Amino acid sequence: MMGTEPPEAYKVLGHGQYRFTGKYDSFDLYPPYYDFSAEIPGYSHEFRPDLPITWDELGSIVSSEHDQSLFDQIKGTLFSR
Repeated sequence: MMGTEPPEAYKVLGHGQYRFTGKYDSFDLYPPYYDFSAEIPGYSHEFRPDLPITWDELGSIVSSEHDQSLFDQIKGTLFSR
């Protein structure tokens, strides 16, 4: 939002915070950071946060057949106190 270049690990295209997405779309001041297909040097949309389990394990605990929300399906595996 301040117009400074973020560190390399954070040069990720995508929606980001909703309040800033609208500003990026409404003003001609910034490149289209919110657009996954934008061609902005140094930025990509291939962001994958580190998980405490593998992607295969995550896929095995999530199902569209459940009545539970996605969060409720994964919270016990990904989050602990």
